Amino acid sequence: MQDKSCSGFIIRDSAGFILGSGFIHNHHIASVFMEEALTILQVIHFAKDIGITRLTLESDSKKIIQKLIENTADLSEVGPILGDVKNAVGSLTSCSFGFTGRNGNREAHAMAVEGSRVTYDQFWIEDAPEKALQVADDDRRFIDPA
Repeated sequence: MQDKSCSGFIIRDSAGFILGSGFIHNHHIASVFMEEALTILQVIHFAKDIGITRLTLESDSKKIIQKLIENTADLSEVGPILGDVKNAVGSLTSCSFGFTGRNGNREAHAMAVEGSRVTYDQFWIEDAPEKALQVADDDRRFIDPA
């Protein structure tokens, strides 16, 4: 069991511009899969808090994404959190889940690293810490605007 971890995330629009970002510290996390599932739940709550109702959630955990797409009961350790995720997306206009490789998740990783340097949670609207902004800006250059 991990004593503590930090969830980092960035929410971008279809053109790659940042709508919001943040990092949240978690305690007593049973596994990296639990951490990933919890991060997805936290992103959904934050998105709803800032008025976003349509989401495409991407994660570099293929296993968690597969579990979220499946319509079967999940009896694993992450099952209760995934159930909370599925309930939370019910109040959104639309939500889809997708797998992205580690390179597609560089901004979230940068946010988690930034968060691990402090002891408090922090959130931004249309902004992010400098390092995450640099990564997001580099990635945005490769988004096809079509």
